[in-house]
Amino acid sequence: MMSVPWIELAILLPAIGAFWVRLVRDPDVAREHSLWISGLALASTCAAWLFLDTSRHSAALARAQSEWAGRLCAPDMFAFAAVG
Repeated sequence: MMSVPWIELAILLPAIGAFWVRLVRDPDVAREHSLWISGLALASTCAAWLFLDTSRHSAALARAQSEWAGRLCAPDMFAFAAVG
């Protein structure tokens, strides 16, 4: 459960869900899908908070969490995460 990128899911689910709900024509079905997507985003946010372990290796944790973003953006953009 720790290897699942919970916070990324919490961010991506509403973004992807917005595009999905936009394609649904029936307002009642769109509302139901919106509620499910919001609930899943809330659940993944709660899971990210529950599995957050800051008791040890906080600098390594920050570095590991920002590693995926460093591949997409400039590598030195997230250098603040290594300070600690």
